Amino acid sequence: MNQLDETVKELREKLAKAGATFLLVYAAPNVLTDTVDTRITSNSSQQGVRAILNYILRPTGEALKLLAHGFEQSARAAVGIGNAALDQARDEQAFATAAKSMFEAIRPHMTVVGWDTEQTKPS
Repeated sequence: MNQLDETVKELREKLAKAGATFLLVYAAPNVLTDTVDTRITSNSSQQGVRAILNYILRPTGEALKLLAHGFEQSARAAVGIGNAALDQARDEQAFATAAKSMFEAIRPHMTVVGWDTEQTKPS
């Protein structure tokens, strides 16, 4: 076990002993491949990790703007919808509202790679 693994193990033990629920994401250099490996560890269930991510992940204003633009462009490409109606919807923030709703709907369905089920949660 290398020094980083030992440090993470000690941190996990201290956090658990303190009664903390945690999601620890860290990066470590991989000298064999000359890359940086990202690692993750948690003492929580998938639902707990989702709750943590739900608290952390929020769409930025730019993300909402991009998604709203995408909705608008899709609507403009649809047949039979007048530009005046689309301009009005945009001016009334209908696309921005739809973008925010989309992010809210997606958020509970986020997961961590490999955590598709409780049984596959890495340690």
